[in-house]
Amino acid sequence: MAGAMGLLPKTVDALTDNITVMALTLVALLLGGSLKLGTLKSHGVDILVISAAIVLLTLGCVTTGLTLLGVDFSLAVVLASIATATAPAATMDVIKKRGISNRFTQIITGIVAIDDAWGLLTFSLCLAIASHLTGGTDPVAVAALYEIGGALFLGLMIGLPAAFLTSRIEQGEPLQIEELAVGFLTAGLAV
Repeated sequence: MAGAMGLLPKTVDALTDNITVMALTLVALLLGGSLKLGTLKSHGVDILVISAAIVLLTLGCVTTGLTLLGVDFSLAVVLASIATATAPAATMDVIKKRGISNRFTQIITGIVAIDDAWGLLTFSLCLAIASHLTGGTDPVAVAALYEIGGALFLGLMIGLPAAFLTSRIEQGEPLQIEELAVGFLTAGLAV
């Protein structure tokens, strides 16, 4: 928006896509780091059920609403899948500023972290469905498997070594340079 208004120099405006990808990757890295194994063990079912319900309800309501307004179904499904995304940075900021750590904040943190994963999976599936509905040649399952499988493969190939490197598995505190390197590597390979 600022680039369209001429407020940013063209050199900076050209970098906004890359900056956006980096920011989202680093927020996801921070969220993933805040979701501990103990939290998943004690609240995992609650987190998964609530986050799946949020995504499905949002997907259903937005798709229905857009379709009733006359939007093509394939476009409505894709737009609805985008609507499932949340603002994790704002939620995490409020929790951090309040300094409260209890069952509720642990579940909210888990929902926000898992919700973005659900959103990405939903977007990949809906994009494959929309592509198929508009005459795409790839079967829906193949297109979705390619997107989701590629993301899982990249996550495992980077995530496991990075978990050791940033002291997520062993005791210790990660260095900021290690976390930034993992974030930049992940974002670069994803793009």
